[in-house]
Amino acid sequence: MFQTGNERIDNDHARIIELVNALDDNGLPLDKRYNLFSYTAVYIENHLSIEEDFMYTIGYPGIKEHLQEHRKLKVEFIELLKELVKDEPSTKSMKDFKMLFLHHIEHWDCNVAKWQSSNN
Repeated sequence: MFQTGNERIDNDHARIIELVNALDDNGLPLDKRYNLFSYTAVYIENHLSIEEDFMYTIGYPGIKEHLQEHRKLKVEFIELLKELVKDEPSTKSMKDFKMLFLHHIEHWDCNVAKWQSSNN
């Protein structure tokens, strides 16, 4: 997986991918899946807050755009949760969210890391 060089952020990324993979298990009973979804949503929210605090701390100039991307991730995850609650066939999948999240790490988070390393 893509590394930013920030151990806390990289560990969170790995944990989120683990959680998303677990949510992709369609054999998981609905109540357990819902609980895992709720836990993952809180974990993602906390992680994004940590990232945002970090970007403010280092004075990252692209923070406005990065925050917009965080909002997109949150909206996409909430849309998946809404579909789960309806307990109907989903047009969205955890695989789609995983790809979106991995793209976010590769493009957005790694750009923060590159900027930080070139501005130290």
